[in-house]
Amino acid sequence: GGWGGAQTRAEVWAAPFAGGASLGNFVQVSTYPLSIDLHDAVIVGNRIYVIGGWTGRDPLNTVYSAEIQTAGLGPWLAV
Repeated sequence: GGWGGAQTRAEVWAAPFAGGASLGNFVQVSTYPLSIDLHDAVIVGNRIYVIGGWTGRDPLNTVYSAEIQTAGLGPWLAV
């Protein structure tokens, strides 16, 4: 998710640590159920939680989580 300059986005991207203070290349690992920005995210255990956000029109008070897997993320579930 995030802001694409003209609209909210739903892509979820990740980059591996490449050693030192650098990151590897970003790759898309999932698509969030909604296009949002201005959200918060936290990792607890093996899950990522996305809290709230903005649709570009309306504020959100939702929480979604997905399991962090070797090849990306599992399905997003409303919490």
